[in-house]
Amino acid sequence: MTSANLRDASVRYALVAALKSEQSPAAKAAIFGALQPTPLATEDLAPLLEELRVIYDTGQPELRAAALVHWAQWDRGDGIAPLLRDGLYDDSPQVVLGAVTAVALSNVRTQEMKEALLLLANDAAPDSEARVAALDALRDFSLSRTEDAIFRESEAALADGIDDSSGFT
Repeated sequence: MTSANLRDASVRYALVAALKSEQSPAAKAAIFGALQPTPLATEDLAPLLEELRVIYDTGQPELRAAALVHWAQWDRGDGIAPLLRDGLYDDSPQVVLGAVTAVALSNVRTQEMKEALLLLANDAAPDSEARVAALDALRDFSLSRTEDAIFRESEAALADGIDDSSGFT
């Protein structure tokens, strides 16, 4: 399905009907994965976001992570901020990684998001995917000197962790 097709109300209504009738959250997530995010009016986007919420609420970490990423691609507003915040502090590493990816894709650049990313960049294992993703996402934030110092320390720890694991210290 192309992005131009979703601007057609009848195509959008058919898509929403198909999503609502689909019982499997994994199948719903696959449908979103096959779609090209399209800028839509808030009112037109709302039914799609409702279906993403259904996917997110399943409790399955891989689906919750996918829902966050898809949501960030579709909704360019701040409405996703509470979900991102919750995802960044989730117990599942998969959801945390999905949330970090979603922050990077979104337009949400709040102090709260920045602080959560700085915590991840500083607290995650030196060579973890979460640290790498958090550092990458932080490149799109303005940082104070203190925050920049934390960022640089975390970057150095990442480099040291990679050097140590490769045997080239």
